[in-house]
Amino acid sequence: MNPTSSPATGTTRRQMITTGAFGAAAAAFLAACGTKADRSAGQSGIDPTTTIAAPDAPLPDVSEADLAGDTDQLRTATSLELLAADLYKEYGSTLDDAEWKANAARFAADHEAAAAEFRKETPAEHRVDEPNEYLQVNTVDPIADQLTNDRTILDFFAALESTLAASYITAVSSFSQVEGRAQFAGFAEAAARRTALLDDGGKGVAPESALYPLQDLIPNEAIVTVTQADAGVAADSKDEGS
Repeated sequence: MNPTSSPATGTTRRQMITTGAFGAAAAAFLAACGTKADRSAGQSGIDPTTTIAAPDAPLPDVSEADLAGDTDQLRTATSLELLAADLYKEYGSTLDDAEWKANAARFAADHEAAAAEFRKETPAEHRVDEPNEYLQVNTVDPIADQLTNDRTILDFFAALESTLAASYITAVSSFSQVEGRAQFAGFAEAAARRTALLDDGGKGVAPESALYPLQDLIPNEAIVTVTQADAGVAADSKDEGS
C-alpha cells in the first residue's frame, strides 16, 4: 500500500490526495471485464501454435521486509472488512427502503466473509479480530449524527466501498505474492461495483473512466501494522508492571 497522510481535520471523501498505482487500477478494471469468446481480449483469429516450450521466468526474490508489508496489508484489509460489516449492520438496519435494507444485510455478510478470507491468509500470530479503530473514530463517528435518512446512508456506504476499492487496488501494485495480488484485485472489483450501485443516494452512478479514482485511499494512520500492535502489547505490559 502507498497511502497518503490524512488532513488535519480528518479524512472525508474526496479530501485525500490521489496516489499512484494507475497500472493496478487498469488491471483491476480489465480483470472485471472478461470476454465472451475463448480468445484472449484483443486477440484476432485463431490461437497460434508452436512446438517451442516457453522458458520459465525466474521469480523475484521476496525479502523479509516484503513479507512484513504483506502482513500489514492483510491485517489492515481484515480490519476494513470488519468495520464495513459492522457499519452495514448498524446503519443498514435503519433504512426505510426494504430492498436496500435487504441489500445492506447481504453486503454485511459479504464483508464478514471477506474479513475471514483476509484473516486466513494472515500469519496466525498476527491476525486481527477488531474493526479499524482509526477510521471509526476519525471518519465515521464525526458524521454519525448525519446518517439519518436513506440517501445520506447510501452515499455513506458508497464512500465506504470506494475507500476499500482504492485501498485494495493500491495493494495490488505492492503485494509481493501473486496469489495475494489476485485476492486484492477480486475484492477491489466487488467494492467498486458496490460503489457504483450505491452512489447518488442509491440511484447508481456509472464509472466515467477505466482507471478507478484513488482519492478515497486510507491514510497512513489507518494501517494496522505489526509494529503498532507490538508497541501496544509492550505498553500494556509496562502498565501491568507498574
